[in-house]
Amino acid sequence: MLCVRAYCADHLRGLYVEKNIMTESNKSLSSESRRKRDAENASTLDAILPRRAKNAASQKLGKEKRKQIGTPLSVIQPGLTITCVRDHKQLAQVRNTMTHEAVKMSTRLVVPMPALARVLSLHAGHGRCAESAKLLAAANRPANKDVEHLHRSFEAHGGMDWTSSEGLAVLLPIIKKSKGGCIAIEQPINDGASSIQEFGLGRISAAAKEHDVLVMLFAAHPDGRKADLSKYCSEYFDAAPCQPDPGFNIAFSIECADVNNSGELDVGKVMCCVKLVDGKFKRRYRPFISADGRTRLMAMLREDSTKTLQEIGDTVGLSKSQVSRILAKVPRIGCGRLSKGDLNKWLDACGIDPDEPVRDGDI
Repeated sequence: MLCVRAYCADHLRGLYVEKNIMTESNKSLSSESRRKRDAENASTLDAILPRRAKNAASQKLGKEKRKQIGTPLSVIQPGLTITCVRDHKQLAQVRNTMTHEAVKMSTRLVVPMPALARVLSLHAGHGRCAESAKLLAAANRPANKDVEHLHRSFEAHGGMDWTSSEGLAVLLPIIKKSKGGCIAIEQPINDGASSIQEFGLGRISAAAKEHDVLVMLFAAHPDGRKADLSKYCSEYFDAAPCQPDPGFNIAFSIECADVNNSGELDVGKVMCCVKLVDGKFKRRYRPFISADGRTRLMAMLREDSTKTLQEIGDTVGLSKSQVSRILAKVPRIGCGRLSKGDLNKWLDACGIDPDEPVRDGDI
């Protein structure tokens, strides 16, 4: 027993002496040698790290970068906001969508909606205008119960020009009494705003800022930029029709003119797809890729790194050079991969027959 204890004691003393010798040796190393040694140790450690741990570290770094890039934009400020709807058939749906997001104080649109006391939708025209709008609003999924959404209608044949003396006589007193709230209206715009309309828009904008009210004006016009509508408001949006994703009934893009669409940063423009499920609207928002469904399909196929341009072209019925030219203009914004079942749905929605020969014409 004593021999064992003596052996253990001698062994421990030997380890202690060896450790001291190694420590003194490390101290005697030059700084350059220590850096070289540390680099070798690091490379060795990296070689033996489990692949899963390395991937987790990479994902964490990616999230941190996206978090820094995705700093929220400031909310819409009180004043006049104009949304130009390029397809007049989508005017009611775009207005219903944006007012619903206002009630929810949503951040899903390009610019976050502010905190509101209430939302008041004004409707001018025949007596059924407000009823139709209420039906659309009732089909929205439950929103913020603390924000009241009201509807008021005014008889006006052919709609109300809110910039006229008659329209201002109705609208300005309502703005004055709506501090902290939002008012949604529709305004007829022809080729461009007349001098009378310019004056009226200026008064609406000034009153909205003075009384801390967000006035959301929706106008159907094929090209709001050509009509130069942005110069009359604090915030300008452009809504354009898109081919809906499979299973959806309608789709449109919403772009903020003051926020440059920087592609890979996913800001400036979103796409909204809408469908009716059990009597309620279901909306899906995604970063805008293209209004064309086939182009979005190619972008998703590109996410599969194993697919070549030739294989993508064979799937969508285009040549390799055509696919290359189209995808060169499409940013990589992580649109997700497709399962086989989803691919078939996309092919059906885009009217693509995989058995058809490759076409030479552009889409």
